[in-house]
Amino acid sequence: MTVKQKKVDRIIASVSIVFAIAYLYQTGQITMLDFGDPIGPRLFPYFAGALFLIGALLLLVETRSSAAREPEAEVAEELAKAHPESGEMPRRAIWMMAAVIGWTLLYIAIFEHVGYLISTVLLLIGLTFYFHPRRWLTNIAVSVLVPATAYFVFHNLLHISLPTGLLSF
Repeated sequence: MTVKQKKVDRIIASVSIVFAIAYLYQTGQITMLDFGDPIGPRLFPYFAGALFLIGALLLLVETRSSAAREPEAEVAEELAKAHPESGEMPRRAIWMMAAVIGWTLLYIAIFEHVGYLISTVLLLIGLTFYFHPRRWLTNIAVSVLVPATAYFVFHNLLHISLPTGLLSF
């Protein structure tokens, strides 16, 4: 792993940790009603936020531990290859973060109106084709099967309603 990649991974992990903490805080703001499900509406968001936080922490630990294992000569060589005077994040990393943020904001904007299935398929298509542009079959399969499976589990097994939007079932 290059020095630049480690730096980008640390930035992504740090931003993800902040986002996960903010998400968990907002989950705590969900109103609890006196009637209805005894588990409450906070369980799944807490679970998802905790998994996201654990993943971000693991990425941070992994980048730090791999830096500690790497011999100093290799680190010096990587630093010599990099442009030490710039100190900037690579443009590709900036575009990747912008793409993820942009697609996520679009997802949030259309989620209620278009519905869970369509908006999630569009989100996953955008992200998978951006990060893996030559894997058409895999991208389409993941982008369709993951939301369809999640919808089936939530709607049919857990009896949790998700926005249907344009597909009004």
